[in-house]
Amino acid sequence: MKFRTGNSLGANVRLKTKLIAMVSLLLILTCGCLAVLATLTFRQGMTRNTGVGLVNMAKEGAQLVRSSLDVQLTAVQEVAARNVIRDMDWNKQKTVLEEEGKSHHYLAMGIVTPDHVVHYCDGGTTDVSGREYVEKAFEGKTNMSEVIIGRATHQPEIMIAAPVRSKEGKVVGVLDVRLSATFLSGITDHIRYGKGGYSYIIDGQGTLIAHDNPKFVVERTNFIKEAETKPEFAPLAKMFKHMTLKKTGFQGYPFLGKDRLFGYAPIEGTDWSIAVGATSDNVLSAVSTQTRHIALSTFLLLILGVVMVWFTAATITRPIKAGIDQLERIKRGDMTEDLPPSLCSRKDEAGELARGIQGMVDALREMLREITGGVQTLSSSSAELSGVSGQMAARVKEMSERANTVAAAAEESSANSASVSAGMEQMTANITSVAGATEELSATVGEIASNSEKARAISAEAIQQSDAVSAAMKELGRAAQEIGQVTETITSISAQTNLLALNATIEAARAGAAGKGFAVVAGEIKELAQQTAAATEDIKTKVSGIQTSTAGAMSNIEKIGGVIEHVSEIVSSIAAAIEEQSVVTRDVAGNISQASAGVKDSTERVAQTAEVSHCIAQDIARVNATIEKINLNGQNVQSSAMGLSKLAERFQQLVGRFRLQKAGAFDPGPIKVAHQAWVSRAAGLLAGQQTLSANEVTDHHQCMFGKWYYGDGMKQCGSLAVFRALEAPHADLHSGVREIAQLVATGRRDEAAREFEALVNISHTVCEKLDELAGAVNKDSTPRG
Repeated sequence: MKFRTGNSLGANVRLKTKLIAMVSLLLILTCGCLAVLATLTFRQGMTRNTGVGLVNMAKEGAQLVRSSLDVQLTAVQEVAARNVIRDMDWNKQKTVLEEEGKSHHYLAMGIVTPDHVVHYCDGGTTDVSGREYVEKAFEGKTNMSEVIIGRATHQPEIMIAAPVRSKEGKVVGVLDVRLSATFLSGITDHIRYGKGGYSYIIDGQGTLIAHDNPKFVVERTNFIKEAETKPEFAPLAKMFKHMTLKKTGFQGYPFLGKDRLFGYAPIEGTDWSIAVGATSDNVLSAVSTQTRHIALSTFLLLILGVVMVWFTAATITRPIKAGIDQLERIKRGDMTEDLPPSLCSRKDEAGELARGIQGMVDALREMLREITGGVQTLSSSSAELSGVSGQMAARVKEMSERANTVAAAAEESSANSASVSAGMEQMTANITSVAGATEELSATVGEIASNSEKARAISAEAIQQSDAVSAAMKELGRAAQEIGQVTETITSISAQTNLLALNATIEAARAGAAGKGFAVVAGEIKELAQQTAAATEDIKTKVSGIQTSTAGAMSNIEKIGGVIEHVSEIVSSIAAAIEEQSVVTRDVAGNISQASAGVKDSTERVAQTAEVSHCIAQDIARVNATIEKINLNGQNVQSSAMGLSKLAERFQQLVGRFRLQKAGAFDPGPIKVAHQAWVSRAAGLLAGQQTLSANEVTDHHQCMFGKWYYGDGMKQCGSLAVFRALEAPHADLHSGVREIAQLVATGRRDEAAREFEALVNISHTVCEKLDELAGAVNKDSTPRG
């Protein structure tokens, strides 16, 4: 089954019209039935309801009397609180009391001094010692007395006493006011139940103190006592007794030939009670009048009902219309307006609808504010991330350059060590050859010693051998000199290696934790260099000994030539000389052996040094590869940071479509994002991923915020301290970006990196000052929610 929604009955009638029509019809039927029912039942309920009405009137009358008494007490208390009264200067007090007495129509006003003597304006004095209301006032409580008959006026009076306090709060006197008790009758004259009704007040003993018949008050009539001698007053005396017990109730009694109905209630804060009522005839005569009133009330109720229906219908539809308008504003991006508080504070379904729509608006507004805050945080974080990645890239690049330098030095050291090792091997071979020659010389000398008798025969041969030995000794001298040169080379290499180890140690210290391995290797190199230097010194010492011995040997061999020529004469001398030569030759052989061992050890150490230098070069190559990876990751981080910055700007554009603040409000979000974008560009420049010249950086007077600041902003907010405090950091931010661009352009990246650290702090300061300025400007501009 299909419904024709467009042509359904009442589909084109507005909801408000339908509600008015239906509820008005229901109201007419209801009011008619109620009018008839009320007319039929009124007579039965009139008498029953009269009691309730009288009791309620009595309660209201009691409250009215209490309020009137409070007014009187307050008025007296205010006079007592005036400074001129508190100073207790009677001459000044008298003038004020005379004015106040005339203004409030008091019978008399006076001041009770601490000796309990009251001084009146007419010059009279009275001792009021022992009077309860005075004693209470001296205790600090404003109160009034029971109704008394004045000695001078013979009229009912009420005494009001209020404490007079010094500036230190101490009670120094009492303000005493005589008030005519007839004002109570004036109150009861206005409290009547219907035509012919009246009211009266009795005190705690049952004495009338207010009545529409003043005679009863003046004569202080007490019907409780009257009933003791006049039984006709017994029903009235019974009600009075209930009243003296501070009870609330309703009672009927005969009085002066007529039945009367009265409700009674106690007056709070006193021993008094008030009664309100009327004669039975007056109460019942109101039935016909009440019937006419019911008819008129019914008619008026119908009219009022129709009006209320119209108002109710408007009340129901108004939140719907307001909600539609609100949704239309949201559709346009206007989030600055709220639904009227009167709609949202309603307790019905319309109020729930209004609160639901307003809650949605508040939630959406809060969500947009959080998104805006998140965008600002994202922009700030991306700027800081860009800065960190830029600085890291610069540091990684510097580390890579230094690692390459160390690697080259290590390779050169390795090559030099290999060359020294080859030279040492050659020197070892030469020393071995010298050692063999020395051993051969030793054997020859031994043979000469054993064959000294044959010296003459083979003198010529001995001379030839002596020449050969001399030549060998010269060759040994030249080899010793070559060994000296080699040791000088080793000493130079050791110094260079030591310097290289020192440089490696310094670079390792700069690299921090990543350079600990370099430090260990550098220490090993330094130790090997020191060992090489020590061994070289030892070789130099040995070679010096060889040279010295060789020179002595050559000298001796020359002597041998001469001795051979005179061999026949000095055979015995030759034998001794040959023996001495044999000892020297053995010493030379031993020294040469030691020199050969030292050179071999030095060769091994130089070879180890070359191997270590090669390992250092390999380690530095691996470190350099790691640095390249770090540099690549830093570039990726920088790219991601720039992407975040662009994403923040895009989010800011999207959120900017919604107005979250009323006209005249200050929104720091776009300003913060724009200036954080400059920080991101500076970071990208440091990382080498962006280009930025100093000319591209706008002056702080020419940016969007600067134009507002030195224009309308200065007019609107120039008196705010936070506004003025924003000028300096804003200018520093622009100049800082410009300075970084200039430093990078001139190759001073270290200075640019230090300047960037200061720029980040300045950016934080600018953002904080912008938030403070927004808080100061938007105190009255931020919508609820």
